[in-house]
Amino acid sequence: MNISILKMFFKALGINPNSFTSTDLLVRFLRFFPLLIEHFHLIELGQPNTGKSFISKMFPEKIEMVTALTLAKIFGNMNGKEGYISDKNYSILFDEITNLTQSDISSDLRSALKSYLNGDSFSRSEKDISYSTSCYFAGNTIDKTQTNLDTSPTFYKAGIFTNLPEFFTENAMIERLVWSPGWLLTKTDDNNLSSESTENYFKMVDKFFHENRCSENKDIKIPFTHNSRDCRKARKIITGFIVTLYNGQFSSDNIAELMEFSEFIIKLGYGKYSRFWDTHNGKKFLLNFLPLYLPKDSSINRVFFCEDRVLVVTKETPNKIYKIALNKYGIIENENEINSYTSNSNISKLIAPIEKYNNTSLILIQDFYEFLDLRLEFKDTKLTPIEAEINELKQKIDTLTNNQNNLIEWNSVLISKYNALVDFTLSIKTGLVLPLPEKIFVNNNNNQDSNFTNFINSINSLNLNFKNHQLGHKNGEYRIMNFSRLIK
Repeated sequence: MNISILKMFFKALGINPNSFTSTDLLVRFLRFFPLLIEHFHLIELGQPNTGKSFISKMFPEKIEMVTALTLAKIFGNMNGKEGYISDKNYSILFDEITNLTQSDISSDLRSALKSYLNGDSFSRSEKDISYSTSCYFAGNTIDKTQTNLDTSPTFYKAGIFTNLPEFFTENAMIERLVWSPGWLLTKTDDNNLSSESTENYFKMVDKFFHENRCSENKDIKIPFTHNSRDCRKARKIITGFIVTLYNGQFSSDNIAELMEFSEFIIKLGYGKYSRFWDTHNGKKFLLNFLPLYLPKDSSINRVFFCEDRVLVVTKETPNKIYKIALNKYGIIENENEINSYTSNSNISKLIAPIEKYNNTSLILIQDFYEFLDLRLEFKDTKLTPIEAEINELKQKIDTLTNNQNNLIEWNSVLISKYNALVDFTLSIKTGLVLPLPEKIFVNNNNNQDSNFTNFINSINSLNLNFKNHQLGHKNGEYRIMNFSRLIK
């Protein structure tokens, strides 16, 4: 993947791509696709100040804003005068669609739009309408809906956007439009702006549109749906990435990775949200974006996917781990961790030292203690056979060590309970002659094992509960590594 192309597109808008999560970048990058791919019809709903209409202001000669919703204005009049949809426009923008009512869109216009968005040609006067202009529909979410979605993506479902005209929620429109999750985005502020001049980047992007605009790659097979319209949309999404970030050159592995993201987008149209990086290929796709968030020329050594964050250890700093938010929910997790560490003195002493990286909650940097459970680690399939075998043996050794520590911990707990019952039995005066049980005394000279027991006891004393994949160890010491959600 050519990540420099991604940077070029955002810097043309005056945006610093390193300041957004990878999800933010991908959703914002989709806004360019109507300009790159013929008949790429996009709809995006999100909070204001996320830049939905900004592209039309930057590239007014290629994307025109619709100001009149009439059949003649959009498709041309009966005398042959061109409308918004024409050879001159790569795309057109229907902004503020959530301010419309159903009656604002005439039945004739609704019918014509459905035909056009489906890729069908139809007649106006004596001329067939067969242009390739893309349509981009943008609108704002209502505050209550956005507040819920900011809390958790589990609130997302079909019909959640009650302020949309019914026309857009019809099955015919759901199938014809690519539903981009603008509601996942954070508002743009001064921290997202680039200090570089946009002029040269703007010229390069403008030239890129001119030289690379194309139709969908019809040779791409879509395995996750049999719906022909969904297949076309998925091919257009994948084609958009191929002509930009892959320079038109791609492998079957690239397609498999892009397939995960396209499936994620297609299912959003039907009210289904999921993390596309929960799959192996989805994780591989996201690995391409990690260099944006690490020190320049860093070499990634190990990667752990943890819900809405990815944790990275580099070869240059193996004693540190970078906690990179993958979306705004990951940023919230980072904020929770840094707040817990800095404000709760009782628990901070049990946590591996952690701080903000570059003074933002997008990335945290923490002292790395090897996880007691490696279930979150992502295995890079590009390892040589020897490297893979070394990694596998290391993990087996760590697993055996962790199992030993777990057995020691449980043995300590059982002995403690046994001795308590012995004390209770000896305290009962029944008058009966019985063989008296003996207490068990543990003579354990292993300082590491006692450290682990003491560490667990300290956690338990705070009424907290952690799983082994949240805890780490180093040189006989133990620390909490993942703690964005303290379980009481």
